[in-house]
Amino acid sequence: MSQINTSPTVIITATKLLLLSGLLALQGCSQEIDARQARVEQGLIYKKDASDPFSGTLTNVGPNEVGREYGGQFLAFDGGCTAPVKNGMFDGVVSCKNPKGKKIAEVTYSQGHEDGAFKVWAPDTDNLMLSMTVRGGFPDGVMERFNPKSGKIISRIAYAAGKKAGQEKQWDITGETLLIDLTWENGAQTGVSRHDDREEHYKAGAYDGIWKMCQLNRSIPFERLQTNYEKAKVYAAMAEQMGGSYFLPALVDSPSGVECTETIYKDGTKQATPLAATASSSTPDACLDAKIAAFRKENGPDAPVSDDVIQEWKGQCK
Repeated sequence: MSQINTSPTVIITATKLLLLSGLLALQGCSQEIDARQARVEQGLIYKKDASDPFSGTLTNVGPNEVGREYGGQFLAFDGGCTAPVKNGMFDGVVSCKNPKGKKIAEVTYSQGHEDGAFKVWAPDTDNLMLSMTVRGGFPDGVMERFNPKSGKIISRIAYAAGKKAGQEKQWDITGETLLIDLTWENGAQTGVSRHDDREEHYKAGAYDGIWKMCQLNRSIPFERLQTNYEKAKVYAAMAEQMGGSYFLPALVDSPSGVECTETIYKDGTKQATPLAATASSSTPDACLDAKIAAFRKENGPDAPVSDDVIQEWKGQCK
């Protein structure tokens, strides 16, 4: 049997080789490549011309490649993302920046799937715009959205596996006025919802209380009508962009700026109530509608009203 050479020179050489191989392995795990140097095959990320799935850091990933399972609509911006990759899949916190280098999003992944915190910042103010948790491609936990200018919260909605479960609160875009205040249980809501042109009250998923539908009052002076219309248009666009809400009657310059009809429900059943407009009686049309409704309440819903009586009422409403 030959004797193994254990001289100091051989030992030192072997140690260097082991250290070198370990260093090469670490470099392989921590390598960084540009997304343009990678390819995707059967859902896995490979470095071009490599046979094994890539592990390391992938830079300049397009925002459209992030948040595909959920929340991609929040990542519609110019810029690029840096993604940690393990065995060909996103794994860790993907961080995105705009062209000016400001961080605008973070999306947490585990083994190629969104799993954890999802956050978006406003690039012009650095204020947090969105904070939520995603599990299995669905929102899970509390989703909060904020006014990007002021930083005030404008919505807070609790989810469980993608469905509303618990409290839902939405404010107007200023964050000052609470418009939606609901509690969700087993897919049914209880509380009040004021949004767009209507107000709805619910109990266990059924209408219960006032149901109101409103529109701009077109009988007011044109200048006031135009002002109300433009304000409503702006608030609607901002609410859609930010994720808050708006309520038409809260935007007009005075109560007479809208005309609303109300219906009363009890446990989902419509109650026998007048169908009169509830706009301010200071407007002629609202005044006439109220008189007609009162007449039909007393004489029946199909009771005819003569033209002479209508003209008399119109004179009284001027």
